[in-house]
Amino acid sequence: MIVKILVSILVSYIIGAIPFSFIIGKINGHDVRKEGSCNPGASNVLRVCGKKAGIAAYILDIGKGMVAVLIPSFILSSIISIHSYILVACAVASILGHVFSIFLGFKGGKGVATSAGSMFMLAPVSLLLTMVFFFIGLFASRKTVAIGSTVGALAFPIVLSLLYFKANFLYKLFFNINYVVLLPIAILLAIFIIIKHIPNYKRMLKGEENSFLKK
Repeated sequence: MIVKILVSILVSYIIGAIPFSFIIGKINGHDVRKEGSCNPGASNVLRVCGKKAGIAAYILDIGKGMVAVLIPSFILSSIISIHSYILVACAVASILGHVFSIFLGFKGGKGVATSAGSMFMLAPVSLLLTMVFFFIGLFASRKTVAIGSTVGALAFPIVLSLLYFKANFLYKLFFNINYVVLLPIAILLAIFIIIKHIPNYKRMLKGEENSFLKK
């Protein structure tokens, strides 16, 4: 059983590591590691390659986070409803795969879209409500994704907790995830996303941070 758990986590990492943004950039004749913000993520694809390519990158990055959480359902179907930590571990593995992709020399994007996909599978209502805060931050900052991502990252653990204590029936929809297991991960993800956006904050202070629609 331990081997199957490790295989599930490894497969989730590999799925997360697939550099869709880099691939889409190359298809469109760009290396997103060297243009725009030089970040191989969906936001930079949108900035460098345009709306269609950017939307495709977002969908694929979100999708791989969702698929990664489903992996244990195929390998560990007999215990999937019991061990929340396995699902959470696979979600984290996919996010780490995106940020530290083996296919890009252990470099990658900031993990926001993949985090959204995996957290949607674990706590869908919490994630959807968090997206409201993401868009508030995004448009209040004139479409600066770093601000939207930061606001969303900070809001997610709070929304998660409020739903768990005030509307528990909305907290549990797809999987019966243990709140005590998920909350620390949500907090760590918020910290991690903020750290990954430090270069963006520095560019903001210098007035050099562009909106995601500005090429």
